[in-house]
Amino acid sequence: MKWRNKGHEFDATYEGIRKKHKLYLYGAGLYGQRVLDMIQKKCDGKFSVVGFIDSDSEKQGRQYCGLPVYAPKDLQIDRETTGVVISMMGVRISGDIDKLLTAMRLTKNIDYYPYSVFFAVFFAYERDLLFFPDISFIPSTYCNLRCEACLNFTPYIDKFEVREWEDLLKDVDVFFSCVDYIETFHVSGGEPLLYPRIADLLTYIFKNYGEQIYSLETVTNGTVIPPKDFLQVLHELPITITVDDYREALPEKAGIFAQVIAVLENTCSSGQGSYKVQKYDYWVDLAPHRTDNSSWSEPQLGEHFNACHASFQEYKGGKLYLCNYASFAVNAEIIPPLPPEDIYDLRRYNRSRLKELMEFRLGYSQRGYSEFCKKCAGMFSINPYRGVPGKQVERIQKRTGGKDYDAR
Repeated sequence: MKWRNKGHEFDATYEGIRKKHKLYLYGAGLYGQRVLDMIQKKCDGKFSVVGFIDSDSEKQGRQYCGLPVYAPKDLQIDRETTGVVISMMGVRISGDIDKLLTAMRLTKNIDYYPYSVFFAVFFAYERDLLFFPDISFIPSTYCNLRCEACLNFTPYIDKFEVREWEDLLKDVDVFFSCVDYIETFHVSGGEPLLYPRIADLLTYIFKNYGEQIYSLETVTNGTVIPPKDFLQVLHELPITITVDDYREALPEKAGIFAQVIAVLENTCSSGQGSYKVQKYDYWVDLAPHRTDNSSWSEPQLGEHFNACHASFQEYKGGKLYLCNYASFAVNAEIIPPLPPEDIYDLRRYNRSRLKELMEFRLGYSQRGYSEFCKKCAGMFSINPYRGVPGKQVERIQKRTGGKDYDAR
């Protein structure tokens, strides 16, 4: 989105939120449980959650987290006093859910809100605090796989980066001096379990800033046995690790995958940490080697960015990047360094700019699009390219500044 009234883009949204006393949560699932928990713990009792809305007929008429689950068609909502919070990941707030809620004569960001917008606006306007839904934090780009449709563009990278320990700590300290509360602090990669100080990093983050984090998480590709010091930290601290399941593309790794699950199960069954397995039907391929939107006008690029729903941002070197995939593309030398409009420097932040930074995190910027939009096919429904999860490739041809060459 392009800034029209910097620092005031959500004034009308707050006027809607402050009138609400009752809330329904759309989505009776794990994220619904998480959003309910945050409302109960972080909103000072201002809102009463009266139930869930869900399109799944098998959930309707039952209870979830002790609250009734309704079908959208069965609700009559008083817009003056009652709102709806979408308790699902960002991409799913569009399309069918928007149609259902607008059919109920509800207006987006006035009567119903993505949970990221709801919490960010409530924290900023009601409490003068900065809330982030999530962030991607990468200590190392090193990975043992070369997945063809990797969103971190690993097959394009000529030289992996392992960041200096002191630089990582400085980044973490700066981040939490600015951000008061974050839903998910995600330590990613590369392959995080190959970063030699992953246990130390997670420990530092939790021990110093755990009260400012709802969920501290990391991920693994399921082909690396977790090191002992990581398992010890996972046992002692409430950290979540997601295990990506690529066994269909990598059947030769099935044995290692089973070992990974076994050690995680043994660790988490008697400790505070947890793990979950993630399997994908397909990957979206951002396809920068096949995409050229450089002739598009700024309004076209803005429409592309808004439709993309790429909600993650990367934080690195004290800077927040409007689109994490743009930052990854720079690291892989697919595109040149990003212009200042795509970056927010937290080292220059002060509290007078709280709402401005909140808006940047929710996708607002000076131009309304990322430089990478010129070479990216976008995420989800706007992207025609599909990739096989975990499919390996030796090299992918990339273009930088009009010059083609092979990345190994």
